Amino acid sequence: MNFSVIRALWLKRSVIPAVLAVLLPVASLVLAQDMGMGNLVQERCLGCHEMDRVCDVETNDPQWWKTAVLRMVEYDNDLLTNDEAVAMSAFLANSETRATVCVKE
Repeated sequence: MNFSVIRALWLKRSVIPAVLAVLLPVASLVLAQDMGMGNLVQERCLGCHEMDRVCDVETNDPQWWKTAVLRMVEYDNDLLTNDEAVAMSAFLANSETRATVCVKE
């Protein structure tokens, strides 16, 4: 890869708006997916227990969350699809996204 070309393009002011035009929609899509996952977390988790069970956990270990989510699926096989379980585990393992479902009233 020719870094001098990339550097030259980056230094041009017209490139910055183009980069932002690409990154902002991607960031919006990620946020929308996280918001959708937050709704799924609340919908599915609240069916069996209060959100405190989710919100009081302080670990961000992805394997811990995957194990916890899969344990919940063992109680109810129809709770989540495999893809939903993987996505929910990743969502909950991130303290910032997990905080979106842990708003205290």
